[in-house]
Amino acid sequence: MSAMDPHEPWHPATTPEEIRTRFPALSNPRAMAPNANTQVRAIDRAEQITAQVWGDGAAADAILFNPARVPALAARADAAAAEFHRRESEASRERAQGLAPSLHYNTYDTEYDPDTPAEQGVVQIWRVGTNHVNIVRDRWHDQVNRDRRMSPAAEMASVLQHDINMLDRWDCAEYGCDGDCDLSCTVHIAKACGGTTRLLPVNRGTLVLLFRCCRVCEVLAGKIAANTYQTNAKIAELEAREDWPPDTP
Repeated sequence: MSAMDPHEPWHPATTPEEIRTRFPALSNPRAMAPNANTQVRAIDRAEQITAQVWGDGAAADAILFNPARVPALAARADAAAAEFHRRESEASRERAQGLAPSLHYNTYDTEYDPDTPAEQGVVQIWRVGTNHVNIVRDRWHDQVNRDRRMSPAAEMASVLQHDINMLDRWDCAEYGCDGDCDLSCTVHIAKACGGTTRLLPVNRGTLVLLFRCCRVCEVLAGKIAANTYQTNAKIAELEAREDWPPDTP
């Protein structure tokens, strides 16, 4: 009986060489899908913006949204992200019906259409509870803006830094505000929630959520994070001990 020819279609490919011979397309380099590539770049851009604005504080703030450290705040962020996507779909339906969309997008550039595939690689920055969304593209589209020294990401970082300098811990009650405004706390994990607030960012891929957090909620979140860290560290220590758990009769 003659040996089986590995090139015959009925012969099973069993070695890497035979597989590559049978299916040459597997060894050909395949470029990443353009939409996936733009999404990855947008995620990087979002992280660059928060790092530029909050510096080392961005990493500390991220701990507060870690579900293993502060479950209540992580759940709050997940709920806010779900709310944004729900409102975004409603705005898309409104545009399709010729109605004024309930979400307003600001690009500091040309008009933004979230339903266009070419716009899928943008960063969306949403101030939780408002109807305003800042859009950060990878480059300027308007010819007038193309000579600007700062990129869209750098421009947005500058805008956010200005807001922080002007409005973080701003006591608007001194000027007659009743507190029911865009500067009120949107975290709401403490029963005594209230008072002056600061911007608290959390990244969800290409979406950046901007909460306003009062001192009471921030202190409580910090205590919860510290307690869960100590608890997790103690559990890890016990699990590492050879005599744990104790023998039971």
